[in-house]
Amino acid sequence: MEGPPDRLRVGDVDPEWFDEARNPSPQADDQERRIAQAYPGRILRHGDLLALKLENGKFVWLVDMQNDPANAGFGCCEAYRLVDNWPNQKVYVVDVSFGEASRYWLVSA
Repeated sequence: MEGPPDRLRVGDVDPEWFDEARNPSPQADDQERRIAQAYPGRILRHGDLLALKLENGKFVWLVDMQNDPANAGFGCCEAYRLVDNWPNQKVYVVDVSFGEASRYWLVSA
């Protein structure tokens, strides 16, 4: 029996997604969209996937779990939204919503 999909991964991103990221994603809110447009090639939203570029050229992938009907129970409603980018400190600020609660993650590039 397979478990739930990984919510956090590090790896490469398909270059074609950069072309698709130029079109606003329905999952991206206005603030996330503005930040992504200010830093092209570093922040990418593709459906339920938020990808943030690291200094080593790889991307950290944050995968929303709220729209997958196969997920149920604890952790089924996680959603990740980029709320700020601090390029001088090489840090992304991500709002992690768990349905009833939320917190902020600092993701170091």
